[in-house]
Amino acid sequence: MRRSRSFINAWPVLSKRDKVIIGCILVIILIILLNTSLLIWVLIRDNGFKALGDLYTRDCDQMKTIDTVVHLIVNICSSVAIAASNYCAQLLVAPTRAEVTQAHERGDWLEIGAPSFRNLLGRRINGKRKLIWSALMLSSIPLHLFWNSVLFSTIPVTDYEIALVSRDFRTDLQPWNETWITRGQHRSTYDQAVGEAGNTQLLRRMLLGNRFEHLSKQECIERYISLDVRHKDVVLVASNASMSDGLSLVPTNKNSSLLYLSSSLLVQSKWMWATGWLCSGGDDTTSLVPEKRQSWCSREHLLPQAETWTVKNYRTLPDGKIIRDVAVQVDYCLSAGAEETQAGCAIRYSSVMLLAVIACNCIKLACMWLVWKLNSGRGQGIYEPLVTQGDAIASFLSSQDKTTKEMPLVEASDLTNRVLSSSMAADERNMGMVSTSSRLRHPVRWFRSISVTHWIAIFVSYLLILVLLSISLALALRQLVVYDQSVDLGSLWRMGIGEVQPYSISLTEAWGAMSEKAFYGTALLANGSQLLLSFGWYFANSLLTRIVINRHWSQFITKRRALRVSTPAGGQRSTYFLSLPYRYSVPLLMASAIVHWLLSRSLFVVQTTGFSYRLGQNTDNGFVRANQFDGSVVGYSGIAMVLSVATLSALLIGLLALSTRKLPCREASTEDEVIRMPLAGTCSMAISSACHPSDVETDVYLLPLQWGKNELDRWSFTSQNRLSYQVEAGLNRERSQEGLIPRWLFQE
Repeated sequence: MRRSRSFINAWPVLSKRDKVIIGCILVIILIILLNTSLLIWVLIRDNGFKALGDLYTRDCDQMKTIDTVVHLIVNICSSVAIAASNYCAQLLVAPTRAEVTQAHERGDWLEIGAPSFRNLLGRRINGKRKLIWSALMLSSIPLHLFWNSVLFSTIPVTDYEIALVSRDFRTDLQPWNETWITRGQHRSTYDQAVGEAGNTQLLRRMLLGNRFEHLSKQECIERYISLDVRHKDVVLVASNASMSDGLSLVPTNKNSSLLYLSSSLLVQSKWMWATGWLCSGGDDTTSLVPEKRQSWCSREHLLPQAETWTVKNYRTLPDGKIIRDVAVQVDYCLSAGAEETQAGCAIRYSSVMLLAVIACNCIKLACMWLVWKLNSGRGQGIYEPLVTQGDAIASFLSSQDKTTKEMPLVEASDLTNRVLSSSMAADERNMGMVSTSSRLRHPVRWFRSISVTHWIAIFVSYLLILVLLSISLALALRQLVVYDQSVDLGSLWRMGIGEVQPYSISLTEAWGAMSEKAFYGTALLANGSQLLLSFGWYFANSLLTRIVINRHWSQFITKRRALRVSTPAGGQRSTYFLSLPYRYSVPLLMASAIVHWLLSRSLFVVQTTGFSYRLGQNTDNGFVRANQFDGSVVGYSGIAMVLSVATLSALLIGLLALSTRKLPCREASTEDEVIRMPLAGTCSMAISSACHPSDVETDVYLLPLQWGKNELDRWSFTSQNRLSYQVEAGLNRERSQEGLIPRWLFQE
């Protein structure tokens, strides 16, 4: 109780950074509690651990909406968790003043104010912080791969019987022979029937007793073309065949009224072709093999032909040679029914992936607690990180860095390359202040303030994602065209975002084992792009942060401004969320969640729940679970791919457009005046070189500042009112010869 009261009392005096760290910890705790509560609930409900189980069942139309909302919530949670993790990771790579001083003394420099891999190299920062940073970032990888598949939707797959009978079947006095159907001789491609064909005598008695529902051809097509419901047996009554025609495929009775009896699912990995029998009446034998058919058996394809609806089947020898076939027009159907019940579609869960998500978030929580412990040592000389550029400026102004005292007008690019740029070093006589000042007499655009390396990183990551998405989209559209599906935007939109369509699964096959391992394999395949996208977001955040840092830095030449620091004092102001203003960070976070969601709907896990309808079965309205038809494949959504490509392209174009803006600069009164600041960026040495005020200025870092040449002819941040922006030629060169500036700065 005392601790809680002391914490509440201390809250108002905590810095903004302290409060954000606490907020990050609370977010992760909330996420862990939600996931742990879900795990405990399903363990209790299911009486023990199940690798895969049903979380919520409902009819398929409702499940589509629920699945979309669930994945949107999951992606919001994951984006917030990753953002909190990245915040703490950036705090960990932020160097202390002591680490910066040591680097400067050995001619090195560190990055301040932005995500940095450079600081992790060598011995630039403390090893303990490197380990915590590594744990934070590595724990994000499983989250990208698994989080979207912790909860996933399933569709019902039903094995039912399709019987074709002659128009005079009611007058047939001979019993129907059922033994031939179990050998699967009626279809050469699917010559391994699964289970028994069913009780054909019971089927016949129920037909004669008018126990089946009468359906017109259109009604029959509408019912059985859908994969969203559990189907029951159906009998197709021919309009142009009678017993006297001798068309029956029954080996022992060619004049039987039972022309053939087939199962909707004969091979477990071919469930997406379950409606193929509806379109079996083509002119060639390939129409009997669904995956070889040149148009998908869809409602749009079949309904216009309903009046002349024809079905076809055949018998073959073991070598595949057709010995008999039958093709008749359908007059009407007699259906045992269809069921849109809660057992049809479901939101399922993976306990293994849920445990992985909880474990990774627990690692993040432990790392964030260590960050809090490190951060709580501020002010005691234990840990004083320079998190933002404002922190660095304040530190260098309060305690000047001797190694950069005689290095005015140095830019980060000079120090990044360890030599002057080729344009500056081309003419030995003009090297120094003349060439340095000449570049400061011209405005530059935002993109010039970012190194080529960072631009390459973001272009490579985003273009790689766009190329992979574009290739996937091209393959998807080509396959849809093959199946005679429209690929205009309107048609793609009607297919749905992330909705399961049988023709949008045909690029992949069900995993052979049809076990739990198949689910994990498809989950990794579907979510692999999420990991790649996360790298893109990391580079985008880093690039945008650096652009904003240079913009904020450049404003100090135009007017007097207060420093934005982590712990403000005097005239200082509180920092943004790290170094990124909310007008950039909030849209970036929202865009991240949206694109992650779109990507999760572009490629997604589709799992089937297998059922088999058995006429006369009393349990579950005749349906029994058929585990052999449970499977996992990767589905795709064309419109989600289009939206993903469009959104990512818009973001990349937006970054490029934003980077074409000019950095702030002042109006020059003479030609030899500097109009813009040297771009220091995140380079600690370049920042330090601009922080050498006159000795008479005390506590200057607490006051509003402007950059320029002060009364002692020093280029620095200063609180003085009279500033000059004229440059004397050759100053840097002379000071380099005197040994005041490191010679490596002017060496080729």
